[in-house]
Amino acid sequence: MNKKIIGIIIVGLFICAGVATGKYNNQEIVKKESNENSEIPNRLFYIHSFPLLPRVGKNVYFYITFPMFFIKGKIYWNFGDGTYLSGRNFISHQYSKIGMYYISASFELILGGSGYGTRPIYVRL
Repeated sequence: MNKKIIGIIIVGLFICAGVATGKYNNQEIVKKESNENSEIPNRLFYIHSFPLLPRVGKNVYFYITFPMFFIKGKIYWNFGDGTYLSGRNFISHQYSKIGMYYISASFELILGGSGYGTRPIYVRL
């Protein structure tokens, strides 16, 4: 097998392991702002990226799969390299070093509660 195929398989295993165990899709409980002591779970979603194996210095595009009309305000992005942005669903970023990064996105829902998701991505030369 060549090195590209092995790299793709390894990254895929990292992503599958995280999604299957819930390690990268932490479900938290959010308290409603009312007199009731009821709780609602955060709505989870998946963060997609293109290209799947990004390169240093090249744009990586991220978006989430969640109905946008339920989102109140902006989506808050953390790219795992110390960069934070807020904005819309489709966003791009460039990494300056190779390595494994954990991208997260969060937002508030118009009906209460919030959405939160995290995923790993490996950036190569």
